[in-house]
Amino acid sequence: MKTRLLIPATVCAIALSSTANAQSFSEPYISLFLGASKNLNSDFRKDPSPETDRTNNVLSYDLGGTGGIAIGAQMGANVRGEMEFAYSKGGVSSFLEGGFSFREVASPGDAIDAFTVMANVWKDLDIGIGDSAHIGAGVGLAKVSASFADTDDQGETFPINSSDNVLAAQVGFGFSWNTGNGGKIGLDFKYLATREATFSGVHSDDGPLNAHHSLRRGSVALTYTMPLNN
Repeated sequence: MKTRLLIPATVCAIALSSTANAQSFSEPYISLFLGASKNLNSDFRKDPSPETDRTNNVLSYDLGGTGGIAIGAQMGANVRGEMEFAYSKGGVSSFLEGGFSFREVASPGDAIDAFTVMANVWKDLDIGIGDSAHIGAGVGLAKVSASFADTDDQGETFPINSSDNVLAAQVGFGFSWNTGNGGKIGLDFKYLATREATFSGVHSDDGPLNAHHSLRRGSVALTYTMPLNN
């Protein structure tokens, strides 16, 4: 899945670079967005230890939220380039511990969050839905953070707060409607994936271990876009 996502995102980045060399930026804008996000069920893999080789936990998530800001401009031929800064919060609802068949309820506050900085390229289309539609992709960096309260068999709690910076890519599409004075309101759908993040200080009976996790996130958000040159 990472390879299938990175290929179109990289192609779009190359197209963005080529367009930038041939066209000057025009019609700058700023977009604000807020919506819902959902981390997809994913592995939380601990390093092996002498204690056990059952190291693979599968996390399930509650519905979370996302929000952010993007600054961009037209680049000719209905192509837009932008920088996007976003935050998403994904609360963990339960986990399936490796080697066992039962699912445990997560502790309150358990979460996998992400702050992303993405370079996006969008192609505007006229397909008869809204005043315009768009499709595109982006590449960038994600700071993925894990916050857990790990409890052992004796009831002792071991907090885990760790983060890692990794490469990320996303694809998306959306629709927008004009609101006057150059403004637009839109509905955007995105899917983001990161390379594997490594978290330190994960509890085990043999001492702290590293754990590994690749974030997969879908989101839908309302977007308001306004021009910067009015």
